[in-house]
Formats: sequence, structure tokens, C-alpha cells
Amino acid sequence: MSKRVLICQNTTCKQQGAKQVLDAFEQWAQRHDLSTDEVMASGCLGHCGQGPMVLVVNESTVSTKEKEDKKTWYDGVRPEDAKTIAEQHLQLTAVPSNRRLPMTSTSASSSFWIWASWGGLGLFFILCIVVAVVAAMNAHYV
Repeated sequence: MSKRVLICQNTTCKQQGAKQVLDAFEQWAQRHDLSTDEVMASGCLGHCGQGPMVLVVNESTVSTKEKEDKKTWYDGVRPEDAKTIAEQHLQLTAVPSNRRLPMTSTSASSSFWIWASWGGLGLFFILCIVVAVVAAMNAHYV
């Protein structure tokens, strides 16, 4: 069974200690002679503010639905949590429940809110431009 542990290294997670979490996972992998393909840095995992985020993915499944069912998310992971998560996922023992997020994949709703916030920001800037243009048209210069 092929599994990968992805540790977010995007800005917010890094500010919350993700580099140290990645180092802890890599040290564990080296001590247990695991391939560097099994523990790796990733880009944003879509749950900013809950980090550092760790995603364990079972890559041996065939169908997309099965793959979604085989993802395990962890939030607020600390370097000392790396050993427990790695041992229980990569050595096929029970899945640790502390820090585990109650979801199987990045939800569509979190993606929606990311895009909605950018869309809302764009609408705000357009509104500011419109107000500035209207104000300039009504300005009386002496």
C-alpha cells in the first residue's frame, strides 16, 4: 500500500511551524529507511489558519471515490505529533485521532470561500473606483 504524507509549506502554515513539522517527518522517514517520496512538502492544502496542515494520502486505490475515502487530514500539527502520525499511517497501525480533521478531502465549501473572498475583494475595489470616478465628476474646481 503506497502512502504519502504531505506537509503544507505555504506562508500561513510556515508561520505556524510547518518547516519544523516537515523536518520531524523527514527525520522519522530517514530513521526508518523510507523513501523521500513518502514524506514531502506540499503547497497550500486549502485550510489556512488551521495549520500546520498534514495530509496523508493512500495512493494505491484505483477509483477517485476510493482515493477520496483514503485521505486523512490533520490540523495544528506540531513536530512532536509527526512520530505518532507517521508510525500509525506508514507502518499500518491504527489512525491517530488527536488533531485529525473530521473530513475526507478538501471540501468544495472551503474552495468556495477562498474564491468568494477574492471575488469580494475584487468587487470592493471596483466599488472604490466607481465612487472615486463619481466623486471626481461632481468635484467643483476653483
